[in-house]
This record gives sequence, C-alpha cells and structure tokens, in this order.
Amino acid sequence: MSTSYLKKGDVQNPVDRKTVNLAKKGWEIKQKIVELEGQLKAVNDKIIDQVPAGFTIVIPGLVQIPVAETQRFSITNPDAVRSVLKTRFDDLVDTKTSYTLTKKLKEMVLSGDDQDGLAIRAYIGDKTTVALRYLAAKPVKSTSAIKLFQKSSFTD
Repeated sequence: MSTSYLKKGDVQNPVDRKTVNLAKKGWEIKQKIVELEGQLKAVNDKIIDQVPAGFTIVIPGLVQIPVAETQRFSITNPDAVRSVLKTRFDDLVDTKTSYTLTKKLKEMVLSGDDQDGLAIRAYIGDKTTVALRYLAAKPVKSTSAIKLFQKSSFTD
C-alpha cells in the first residue's frame, strides 16, 4: 500500500497513523451508511406502496411510522399569474427577495481596508463552517508515482 499523506494544492505532507486510522474508520462507516440508505429507500418505497398517506404504522414499544404526502407549489411564470390575478396577486402570492454578496463585496467586507466594506460589515451576516466528504479513491497505479513534498506548515 502506498504512503498516506495530507494534500493542499500541489503540496503533500506525511500524515500520522492516528489520523489515517480515523479516516479509514470514517470511510468504513460512510460506506455502511450509503448501503443502509439504499436498503432503507427500498423498504420505504414498499411501505409507501402498501400504506396510504395519512396512516401511521404503529408497532407498540418499537416504532411509529407516519406516512405523509406533501405537495409543494412554485410559480414558474409570475407575470402570467399576475396578469390573471391582477390586483389579487399581492394578496394571494408571498414574494421573497434574497440578497447575496458578490465575490467583490465579500472581499470588501473582509479586507478591513475598504471604507464601504467597514461601514456595512455590521449589516452583513456570515457563517464559516468546516465540513468533510468521503470520496472513493481512484486506484493507485504505482507507488513510485507518488512524490511527497514537505513544508514547514500547512497554512497558506
């Protein structure tokens, strides 16, 4: 087996055995979840075929499974709907507006040097999250093709 490593851009650094073991354990769990989700979907589809919406399967002391039907509507052509409803449109349709920042505005807000960015910073909400995904690895063709580069830190 080839040597495991941390990768950032083109830089590769050795990774400790504890982290490798955690990653392997996470990968194994993820594979089980994917398999189980497929099995659960098949079971759910069969239940939906057998139990009408509005009913609940009750197994005392174990589980209750309500079977529900939901229906979502969206307006695909608001101008056409407005022309039919005319003055009633505003009473019958909820309109939502969404404001998103462009890359440039994000840079202004984060820079600390831009006066407009500083002025509006208090009115901009932000949330930083760190996430990970498990992706199936491509088979390694040759261990000699892997070159490890060392760098003193993992930061930019």
